[in-house]
Amino acid sequence: MSEFKCGSKPARVCVDVTCGTQSDCVSNSVLITALSTGTIAKIPVTLAEFTVQVNIDSFITLPEPALEIKDIKKRVKVTQCLLLQPTNVLFLEGFIRKNIDYSTRTCSNAEGVCGDIRHCTVDVPFKCTTTVPFNSGVMPEDIRFNSTNEFEYFKRQNLPREFAEKDKLLSGDFSEFNQISEEFFNELPYCELISARIVEFDEFLNRRRLHGEKLPFEERLFRRFEEKAVLNITLKILQNRQVCIPPTTCNVRGQVADHYGTGVSGVTMTFTIEPGQQLPCGTIPLPSSVTTNAGGFYNQMGFANGITYKVTPSKANCTFDPPFRTFQCPAILNFEAQCRG
Repeated sequence: MSEFKCGSKPARVCVDVTCGTQSDCVSNSVLITALSTGTIAKIPVTLAEFTVQVNIDSFITLPEPALEIKDIKKRVKVTQCLLLQPTNVLFLEGFIRKNIDYSTRTCSNAEGVCGDIRHCTVDVPFKCTTTVPFNSGVMPEDIRFNSTNEFEYFKRQNLPREFAEKDKLLSGDFSEFNQISEEFFNELPYCELISARIVEFDEFLNRRRLHGEKLPFEERLFRRFEEKAVLNITLKILQNRQVCIPPTTCNVRGQVADHYGTGVSGVTMTFTIEPGQQLPCGTIPLPSSVTTNAGGFYNQMGFANGITYKVTPSKANCTFDPPFRTFQCPAILNFEAQCRG
């Protein structure tokens, strides 16, 4: 009996297996600081989400005669998705990558046929235009056009002798060129692919038996086939826009380990106190709610001023060691601090 050791290379074996183990990595929650006072942000805004139907009729020629197609793996690739502004016409272009697995004939007789499984990868292109239904309630931002304006200054000049002495030439100054140019850099809408669905029908063309070769009566060989397909692509059109985010109530939860004295305005904090654990002076002594004030007792923990914190203890019979330097709890207490904008 032979023994195979992991990572070894036995004779006449073309595969090498190297064993290994993955150790676990420890992860801990961190306090998330959220902006709750309101702001203006530049973020992608959805303009439309819709499905485009593309009808495809193509002919594919294989490099050698095949008995049948075993499988076709398909991937949709979009090379152009352009919204032509200020119209609502979308130009769509791309291709379907097809990896075709097919069987070939190596030897055969009247009872059977043997061969290889081969593959051929082709790109089937598609191209179309469609009108975009802006169904999100948000239209693309108006295009701002570049402008060029020329201006000139008034000039008073003397006239030749054939004019009266008191007459003057009043006109613009042709000895200079003045211009104001203004250009705008508009945000171009862009596309994202959501999904693609392909329904296809492949028909083998000109199937025939090779002259002088024996095959089972139902077998035929072909090299060319026609593909009829309906491609449904779901697209999303977005545009980077300035969005006003109003003040809101934040509710970000998480256990703050080793930071019982750190309070952050704008987030929700959960403090877990183990039974018998001693904490530094300034820990909340279990009222139903606490409003912080400058220089007060609760600000010794570092909590922000003017924020109301909700306290939800699981058991409210902690004992305190005057003058509030430490206290002990017989049960686990969960403190939740929530700010409201």
